[in-house]
Amino acid sequence: MIFALVSCQFIVDSTCPSDMKLISGGTFVLGSELGQSWEEPFFEMSLTSFCMDIYEYPNQKGQKPMGNISYWDAQQRCADQNKRLCSSAEWERACRGTQRR
Repeated sequence: MIFALVSCQFIVDSTCPSDMKLISGGTFVLGSELGQSWEEPFFEMSLTSFCMDIYEYPNQKGQKPMGNISYWDAQQRCADQNKRLCSSAEWERACRGTQRR
């Protein structure tokens, strides 16, 4: 399996390292209204707040994001930084925000 981008995160109380952004937790709507066969329909999800890398791996401004690596390789790169990969719900929450854009 190939993934285009790697983004690591870890759970925090209310502060993040300077190269990460705090994504607020709470209940939000996850899924899609398009109804494609591969998409989940709308449902509510609750998450706690978490920190997420500001940029995709290697998390440095101006660096081209790492792509075309396996899930396991991406998982190990995050673990090497004492982080973990985002779940699909965390990724969607961070990218869409509260307004589902």
